[in-house]
Amino acid sequence: MNLLKKQFAGQPIIAWIFQILLMILALLIMNHFIVDNIIVIVAAGILVILTFVSLALNNHDR
Repeated sequence: MNLLKKQFAGQPIIAWIFQILLMILALLIMNHFIVDNIIVIVAAGILVILTFVSLALNNHDR
């Protein structure tokens, strides 16, 4: 778990993972591989919230 809290370019690695997953989700919607519905919107919202939580916890640990 300590590996995920390591800093890379000023952010924890877990925040980078959430951001990359959000970009992949956006690309899948843009290329029509998945349909934009309420489940996908909720999943994107959860990824955004998890990103902000991981950044906030990282700043709290400093």
